[in-house]
Amino acid sequence: MLLLSVLQRFPRVPASSPVFLLALALLAGPALAAPCSTVRHIEIPAVPAGDAQPVCISPGQTTVVSFDAQLAPGSVTLEGTDGFTMVDPGASTLKLVPSEKVPLDKPLRLTVRFADNAAPLSASIVLVAHAEEAASLVEVHRRQRSAESYKQELKAKEEEARQLREEVARLRADKSGPGGLRGLLASGAMGKDGVASKEISPTLTAPPTKSLWVVGVTAYRSASRVALEVELSNPEAAPTWTGEGATLTLEGKKGVTLKVLPVWQHAPIAPGENRFVVVEAEATVEEARGNFTLKMWEEGGTRTVTIGGVTFP
Repeated sequence: MLLLSVLQRFPRVPASSPVFLLALALLAGPALAAPCSTVRHIEIPAVPAGDAQPVCISPGQTTVVSFDAQLAPGSVTLEGTDGFTMVDPGASTLKLVPSEKVPLDKPLRLTVRFADNAAPLSASIVLVAHAEEAASLVEVHRRQRSAESYKQELKAKEEEARQLREEVARLRADKSGPGGLRGLLASGAMGKDGVASKEISPTLTAPPTKSLWVVGVTAYRSASRVALEVELSNPEAAPTWTGEGATLTLEGKKGVTLKVLPVWQHAPIAPGENRFVVVEAEATVEEARGNFTLKMWEEGGTRTVTIGGVTFP
């Protein structure tokens, strides 16, 4: 059939000429082979990415699209319906018969919605009209993802957004308020008792590590905040260390953690240097009682520092 089309288009070109062979290669090449296969198998990912898959149709030839789930009633959307003599949706199938009016130079988008709650909720394919070839059967399968998984993902993103909003509000309040002791008083972080501090190095438990040594730790407590000033030593042969995050977990009570603010240090700790890292958390006097475990990690999380037995004054 393709050879006949070539001969009709190039009646005076010898079959052995390069022009004839090029035309034949273009018409019969692999670019059209996949969409014009008699039977097409299309898989729709849970999160659609990229363009819809093409499917060949041809005037007068029947193409049946079969889906692996029932379609929602009245959900079939087809561009250029005036170019079809039949568009017959079933429970999970769609029968198409194009007419001679179907455009050969304009792909037509077909979209359906599914009746269940599994993702993807819809599927789209692109119908490409061909003068003589068509797919007789198109089987469409979904990589299903439940709506519940989407809800969980949305819930996690909403929680992340809430935390970011709180952090932005805190930063704005810190920036707009006065600095120094006035700022501590204005924010309520310091009460009449001021800021209490104590050296807690002798009571700590820090497992030996090849990456960083804990030189000393001083704990601070105000009316609504606690802080730890940790002096770390980076060995000569170790790479530079920059703190990225930290946690303060109450020992003996699973899941009880303080809300830690971003870790602060004046500069990265170069090999052979000692520097201070400050970890601050929101906590009332009651919440700051007990023994805590401090865990700090660097960018990428490859080297961590864990200190147990942390107490606040």
